[in-house]
Amino acid sequence: MSSYINFYLRVNDNFAPIDSYSRSTELYQAISGNLPYEHIRAYTQADILEWIRTLEGQKERYEETKRQNEKRCSRVMEAKNTPLVEKIQYTEDIDDMNEELDRFIKEIEYTIHTLQIFRSMIDEYKWVDNEDSFKNDYNHYIYAGIEANGTLENVIDE
Repeated sequence: MSSYINFYLRVNDNFAPIDSYSRSTELYQAISGNLPYEHIRAYTQADILEWIRTLEGQKERYEETKRQNEKRCSRVMEAKNTPLVEKIQYTEDIDDMNEELDRFIKEIEYTIHTLQIFRSMIDEYKWVDNEDSFKNDYNHYIYAGIEANGTLENVIDE
């Protein structure tokens, strides 16, 4: 059974769904340990920036792994006592691993872009909102939770 992180924008007492990420995504793996289950919580621009930094760190680790893979591949290709068949197989394996890493890196880049949009949505909403709702601080957050519906009953403060 798949589990999802659900994101919402609160508009007065209603919640508009803006995105969701399954358990198989980099975002889910990076932040799910800090999200409530079957409830939602408000997150600020600073919280989202922290998620972005976490993903950027993961992206850097993947890029470093790719560089190390390429160095290993070069060393194997330069080795004189390794049979050609093994060199070819090793190179193909490294290429497959790096293609998978490239897929993860692209997913992270897309997710970072999406989170940056979430941050800008919070900022834009502050200016579009009417003056009366500025008294209600809840309007200036993105709400998120795992397997949670966007309802007032599901909002928790932590």
